[in-house]
Amino acid sequence: MLSGLLFEARELPRLEPCGMLARVLGGHMPSAAQNSAVQAQPLIAVRDVRTSSQWYVDLLGADALPEHKHRDLYERLYSFGRLILQLHAWDEENHPNLVNRTVAPPGHGVLLWFQLDDFDAAVKRARLLKAEVAEDAHINPAPGQWELWLRDPDGYVVVIAGPPLAKDSNRDAPA
Repeated sequence: MLSGLLFEARELPRLEPCGMLARVLGGHMPSAAQNSAVQAQPLIAVRDVRTSSQWYVDLLGADALPEHKHRDLYERLYSFGRLILQLHAWDEENHPNLVNRTVAPPGHGVLLWFQLDDFDAAVKRARLLKAEVAEDAHINPAPGQWELWLRDPDGYVVVIAGPPLAKDSNRDAPA
């Protein structure tokens, strides 16, 4: 049991539609979405929680929990106080779908997608980490944003995306 690692629930800020969602919805959120806040809390199984934690902290400029006795088993990563990713050791505690790591490739069919305001800085951090690049920095025309596709130490595909570009943007590629 990971007592002491839970944080009290806070009211989440209301999010405004942006990018493609705003265009599809004409700038209006459905009433059901306005009445209930949802925050994704993805969890991935990893071989080495400490190594993966440090990789994501360095890549995303995120914060990890203070040192705790379950550090080799479980970790939570935050950005500006919001949970962005949980890491759990493979084959520990017999949780469903966190066992038998050799059954399928890590994250088959899953992308860990992070939008960052400081895309250029994130690209530099990825290069300093010597992260395996699956698809180099490019503009994805559908959402109109810069993206960099990487593989983390366990083989998960991680996408770093910048904020949506202005329609008339001629922004150069990040270094």
